[in-house]
Amino acid sequence: MITQRTIFSGQVQGVGFRWTAVQCARNLPITGFIRNLVDGTVEMITTAEADAQQTLIDRLRSHFGASITGIDIHERPVVEDYDDFQIRH
Repeated sequence: MITQRTIFSGQVQGVGFRWTAVQCARNLPITGFIRNLVDGTVEMITTAEADAQQTLIDRLRSHFGASITGIDIHERPVVEDYDDFQIRH
């Protein structure tokens, strides 16, 4: 299990990105959260096996295509134990 912080840039706010991420993660063994940041990007913190993390990112790329202009991924230590994957405000 790893925890990743992923920042999505592009047309990712105001298009249902967070809601779609929750739907895409629904059948994956992933916990964490997704939220809008004030700079127009979206932050996603996920804890899962690497293949589940990649599947979620691939599903978002497939759904939003060219609207996503950047994906910045960094592993990080687990700082919180999440029960599910949800939208945070």
